[in-house]
Amino acid sequence: MPPVQYRPQRAKDVGAVPRTGRLSEREVVLPWWYRGASQDGRRLLVYYVEGNGCSEKFLGFAVTESPTAVELTPVAREAEKSEATCPAVMLLARTGRIDLQEPLGERHLLHTAVTNS
Repeated sequence: MPPVQYRPQRAKDVGAVPRTGRLSEREVVLPWWYRGASQDGRRLLVYYVEGNGCSEKFLGFAVTESPTAVELTPVAREAEKSEATCPAVMLLARTGRIDLQEPLGERHLLHTAVTNS
């Protein structure tokens, strides 16, 4: 399997930060929803949870491409445990664009299992 790439996600564009291996103990996988693709299939539009702004810091998307599938994994890092509590109503969600190396075409679009934290 090729190295996983984190692609830091702002509200609009994606950059690339190389990363290999598994998630660390404090990293969690967040949910996302497919919204569409560009006409050429090289850019995906997704709606994703960015964390809660209190105990999780959004790192970006790990994007793994193969000839048959594209797997998207939005990752956040849990903050150190603190005395403060964070209400669920603070969940932050955004729309973002993810650029692929090759058009999506007939490949399957996969969602990594969400971490239950």
